[in-house]
Amino acid sequence: MHPGLSALVVHDLKNRLAVHEQHLAELLAAHPDLSTELVPLRADTAALHRRLVAFLTLYRDDAHGLSANEQEEDPARVLAQAARFAASRVAGTGVSIEVDTAGAPSSWYFDAYLVGLALEAAVDNAARFARGRIRLFVMERDEGDAQQLVLGIDDDGPGLDADVFAASRPDTAHDAVSTGLGTELCRTVARLHECDGRHGEVRLGSRPEGGARFEMRLP
Repeated sequence: MHPGLSALVVHDLKNRLAVHEQHLAELLAAHPDLSTELVPLRADTAALHRRLVAFLTLYRDDAHGLSANEQEEDPARVLAQAARFAASRVAGTGVSIEVDTAGAPSSWYFDAYLVGLALEAAVDNAARFARGRIRLFVMERDEGDAQQLVLGIDDDGPGLDADVFAASRPDTAHDAVSTGLGTELCRTVARLHECDGRHGEVRLGSRPEGGARFEMRLP
């Protein structure tokens, strides 16, 4: 099958899943007594939709080359959007969401849409393993003679080494397998951000106090 045709099929599936997700939300609002059945189904539909969006984003980069539409943005606002997604992702699990914007600059140049996709992928990963807490943070950091914007996510799960992070692992929330698609999306989005020859990067690893840490560093 031609790759372009495959992408069109995936795009159609993505759109149909978005419609089904909306219908499930409407059913849930109309029949809260069915929440036990509908909430997991809606969550699974939303997760599949996000994975198809990530796939199509990476496909476009491979096939045509993506570029980041970097504009002046408020990093705290983008982090707040990711925190709202995190709250919906862990609703009913007992996991709390913390947001730390104390070190955030008032503005930075980046592609808010692409960075938002990447943060959702990172939150989705953290939600699989967090035992009781997910912390989202943003700060400005000195890196030699330049500044970096650091967008990060901590969880209090078992922790893991950076080389294990991208490997396939059980997805306990959806009884599936993590493909590493979200990690690849994050790395691609970071790489697309460039300033004076410096590119963004993703750092992944375990925290000394336990749990995992994700950081996207943008120039």
